[in-house]
Amino acid sequence: MKSKQSLGKFIGKLLFGITLLTIIVLMVCSYASTKKLLTTRNQLSQQSAVDALVTSNHNLQSSTNSELEKLAGSSIFNQQNYNSKTVRQALNMAKKGNTQMEQIEFGSTKGEMITFTKLPTGFDPRVRPWYEGAIKEDGKVFWTAPYQDAGTGKMLTTAGDCGQRQTGSSDWCLGD
Repeated sequence: MKSKQSLGKFIGKLLFGITLLTIIVLMVCSYASTKKLLTTRNQLSQQSAVDALVTSNHNLQSSTNSELEKLAGSSIFNQQNYNSKTVRQALNMAKKGNTQMEQIEFGSTKGEMITFTKLPTGFDPRVRPWYEGAIKEDGKVFWTAPYQDAGTGKMLTTAGDCGQRQTGSSDWCLGD
């Protein structure tokens, strides 16, 4: 009788051990599978976010380039003398027409500045990266590397475009 009890206990313990081992193996496999799935989903999500950011940046640059080129080619800027009030109105309309523009500025070779943000005393647009780059690009839109804005202190990237007057020389630039 003892032998049957011992055999029954042994078989019970064996079945319990096999069941416990099966549960542990299933849990480990489930954990590994879930971890791999979540890692893959996270990588795909990151790639999707990067792709969306690159597309958004491209669209922003395209619309800004188009807006600056259109504005720079307008008759307001192709005159011998510039009317500050008319320039301000044109810049304001361009800014309102493109919600992606945070600000837009006009700077002349004489250091005149028309903007909608408060700037530090003695601010000279001619030494700003967007102005210098746009002068060098000679009629093409120039994009700066990120820098700290003098008016707001924010990090930003600016596009600049200098127009060509009838004389063939640039004496003003627009920055966005």
